[in-house]
Amino acid sequence: MTTQPAAIPRPLAVRRRGLSRPSGSIWVAVLIPLLGYVSELIFSQLVGDTRFGTTLPPWVVALMALPAFVALVWRRDHLRIALAVSLVQVIVLFIVLPVFQPFASFVIPLHALARHRPLRTVALGLIPWLVPLFLIIVVGPIERGYPEDIPTLLIFWGAGPAIAVALGHGQRRSDEIHALQIRTTEAEHALHLQDDRLRVARELHDRVASSIAATLVGVDGMQRNHADLPVPAQEMLALTSRSAHLAMSELRYVLDVLRTGGTDVDIDEGLLPADLGDLVSRLESDGLAGVEVAVTTIGVPGDTDAQIEHCAALCLLEAATNAVKYGASVIEIELDYSGADLVARVRNANGRERCTDPALRGGMGLSGIMERASLVGGSVRLELTPGSFVLVLHLPRTLNPDVAAD
Repeated sequence: MTTQPAAIPRPLAVRRRGLSRPSGSIWVAVLIPLLGYVSELIFSQLVGDTRFGTTLPPWVVALMALPAFVALVWRRDHLRIALAVSLVQVIVLFIVLPVFQPFASFVIPLHALARHRPLRTVALGLIPWLVPLFLIIVVGPIERGYPEDIPTLLIFWGAGPAIAVALGHGQRRSDEIHALQIRTTEAEHALHLQDDRLRVARELHDRVASSIAATLVGVDGMQRNHADLPVPAQEMLALTSRSAHLAMSELRYVLDVLRTGGTDVDIDEGLLPADLGDLVSRLESDGLAGVEVAVTTIGVPGDTDAQIEHCAALCLLEAATNAVKYGASVIEIELDYSGADLVARVRNANGRERCTDPALRGGMGLSGIMERASLVGGSVRLELTPGSFVLVLHLPRTLNPDVAAD
């Protein structure tokens, strides 16, 4: 199967332009500037005395203080613009209304800057404000004849922005921690999902691929000796061979998909041997795909966990199937119970000539054997000699509790 699944297109990021709806909660975006605007008007008491000797009506003072708070509604999407408008407004108000205290229009954008930018950027953003703050805190009281107010203004204008920066930076760190927790949780879910996919791929291979491979061996053997068969039978045999090869190709594709992404499947348990003894009996009596199987047992089989026997049966069946595919005339299986571990050897007399290094052939069988053995704490070793290829399987007799828990 060569058709690849179509990739799901990712949505394009939408860039906000102009005075579109502010991102995030609209209530928060509007309510904070609104409260800041009201508090600033109350704090300044709408004093309209200008340095030009005139007095402005309260509604004119309110209008002069409004632009910065309107810009602050979009402080999340257009932070630089909001900062620039606030800075210009503070300078204009100081020039026209020296008594007016534009505290909120300075603190709110400073909090937004600390909320969405690192502290280094906050420090750089404070540089343009140094001159207006100096004018408000130092020059203004001196001009009005109240130099004693300078310490109070220093504390007021120092503590407020410091609290705003600390609050904004804390919220930024909290958001980063929350995002990290989300990514960690997603990574854990992805790992569990990948483990499930690998398990499904392994079980699907053990239950289906081995049967298809045995069918292929039998059908290919019949095709090599089909001269005496009627023509319709020969055609049916060729169709069966093509179908079996197609099924194996499709199964390889499915396994590749499962190992990189897929869904869980339900597989019939009835196709597997009941245990290691059942498999050995079947192989000795029936052989495998017309190939004789010779089994040698060393020592006396002792108590072995059912999961270990199940693993050994699947691995031996896969190894024997591989030996048939490589053209073995006799499959030699040796089961050694004399030591602490269960040691099984599967010898393929044609392995050296047909497959110098089966691990490099790209097949699924050997990797599946290694993976399954490692899951129960076992290991696999390959022995290549001039006349044969031997797979040696070491499995513990008792399953480790930690492995069983996994």
